Amino acid sequence: HGFGGSIEYWRRLFPVLSEEGYTVHAFDLLGLGLSEKPPMEYSIELWAEQVKDFLTKLGTENVVLVGNSFGSLISLLAASEQRPKGIVMLNCAVGMNNKNMVKSPKMNNLQRFFAKLALGLVDLIFRSPILDAAFKSFANKEQVSALLKNLYPTNPAAVDDELAEGFVQPSQTPGALDVLRQIYTGNPGPTPMEILAGGRMADLPMKVIWGDQDTLTPIKGDVGSFLTEQAKERSSIDFEIISAGHLPHDENPEAVNKAVLAWLAKEPWRSS
Repeated sequence: HGFGGSIEYWRRLFPVLSEEGYTVHAFDLLGLGLSEKPPMEYSIELWAEQVKDFLTKLGTENVVLVGNSFGSLISLLAASEQRPKGIVMLNCAVGMNNKNMVKSPKMNNLQRFFAKLALGLVDLIFRSPILDAAFKSFANKEQVSALLKNLYPTNPAAVDDELAEGFVQPSQTPGALDVLRQIYTGNPGPTPMEILAGGRMADLPMKVIWGDQDTLTPIKGDVGSFLTEQAKERSSIDFEIISAGHLPHDENPEAVNKAVLAWLAKEPWRSS
């Protein structure tokens, strides 16, 4: 899952996979969802280690990872170090936060300078008491529902009380604010481009699904553009665009479920 998410927002994909005979495992990342939130340094690398530990217990020879947003990035990093059977990535993020934007080849030096200034300002705000006050006023079902509806451009009605509660409840657990502060101000971790650089994992079967109306990780952004081109060069990558925003598996579950099940049925790992 991605930032602010938990196992709850897989509610429209994982039951369908289970009904089709697949064994599904899901967990909340350390510091997120209803997992414990100890005072420690949170990072993409830490969560990738958590995934790898989980894979070790399951046995990687028969596992397909599924991730959304920076959950896709975490899955990709884990897969680069402990290979699963395949990976499904939904609207993959560029990092734990926006700091990796300064690595964009689309930026000139002036744009990069101002981007660093803006990111520095964000750091100051998130390290200040301003965040504490904003967090207390925002972490309720009404505010969260309004935000989520902006992320569901094709189907805002899919944002119901169950979904909103799945975001609000974890925010009220001890340590949640400190984790949020770290996510916004910490090291963003590696980009998908860096993980896949030099043809790494060229034969790992990947299903990439992208909501075409995502404003957080737009398909024309660095990651979407990169994976679109990679799909043209690597037969192991199956790239599919659907009508949705940043959480396509919950906003347009019919399309995502169909795409994932069709890809799994092909068992692409047998030819890799």
